[in-house]
Amino acid sequence: MASNNSNLMREVRLYDNHQERVQMENLSELYAVLNALEHLEKMFSRDHVSADEYKLQCFKLLDQYKVAMRLVHGATNVEDFAS
Repeated sequence: MASNNSNLMREVRLYDNHQERVQMENLSELYAVLNALEHLEKMFSRDHVSADEYKLQCFKLLDQYKVAMRLVHGATNVEDFAS
C-alpha cells in the first residue's frame, strides 16, 4: 500500500526540454483564456455582469486569445486544441 501511495505522489514531467516547456506554458495560457471566456459568458447569461462590462472584458479576453493562439505552435483553432 505504501508503494502505491508513493507512485501517486511521484512528480510527472510534462516536457523533456525547454521548447516543450514553453509550448506547455503557452497551451496552459490558452486554456486559461478559454476558461475565462466561458465563465464570463455564464456570468453574463445569468445577469451577474452588465452588458458594458461584458463587452469590455470579452474584447480583452479575445485579444489575449489571439496572442495565445499565435504562440501555440501546431494548434490552429480551438477544435485542434481541444483534441
